[in-house]
Amino acid sequence: MNREEQIKKVNDLYNSICCLLVYEEKDLLNENIDILKSELEKLKL
Repeated sequence: MNREEQIKKVNDLYNSICCLLVYEEKDLLNENIDILKSELEKLKL
């Protein structure tokens, strides 16, 4: 996956997290936050 695709994936995850906050889906929210953290770490490399 190239850098542009990774950035898009992070943006999509961020948008998902925002929606989950609105709907108070805590389980899915926590799962997506973990995935977002992982993807951000990959971008740092």
